[in-house]
Amino acid sequence: MSTPAVYEVLLSEGGVYLSIDYDPECGMLPSFADALHEHACCVDCGAPPQGDFSRCPCDGDHAFFNWRVDHASWKSIVKPLWRKDWRRVYGRRRRDAIRDSDEPAYSARDVAWLRKVQDDTCYCCGVSILTNAQVEHLEPLARGGSNGFRNIMLACPSCNAAKGALNEAQFWRRLRKTLNSVEFERVRESAKVMKRERWRRRGEAAASETSARTSWNWDTA
Repeated sequence: MSTPAVYEVLLSEGGVYLSIDYDPECGMLPSFADALHEHACCVDCGAPPQGDFSRCPCDGDHAFFNWRVDHASWKSIVKPLWRKDWRRVYGRRRRDAIRDSDEPAYSARDVAWLRKVQDDTCYCCGVSILTNAQVEHLEPLARGGSNGFRNIMLACPSCNAAKGALNEAQFWRRLRKTLNSVEFERVRESAKVMKRERWRRRGEAAASETSARTSWNWDTA
């Protein structure tokens, strides 16, 4: 599945950095594209974006983020349009991912199982989610992730909102920057334990189901 036009956003002291991977299939809202052409510039040479947001002719050394917007323009002009465009793209991709997935959608039983495995704590930060658990897709639906059990964990509202359309690895990199090292290692190790336990129990359930099916076939042979 193709990526949306603005793949990721990074706020820094020097401005707001954007990774733009234009997707003709989804396009951009004209107002958003116009705002980027007017207010964004190449992170290396300062030139405005190309008409199709292709790589800047300067062929600079930017490895990931290729355009920058100053904070004032981002906050007052570009950000509201970006949010509007992202909701459009994200909603479409979520619908497509759910419709086209080969894996069955997760069930209430799956969520109850995850509550037990995670001990009603957030997969990302470890806080209690006893009364406010939200389903989080490890690989976002907008980036081709499935809506099945294998792609979900339970998170608190704060982590769910912060993760947005980031994949799991990208979100862990963000948490590493926002948490102190001791706290980050604690929640990271806790998440690994949750994931191992989850797959262990999933394997046991699959083995039990296979055993029951084999027994049934033998009894009815």
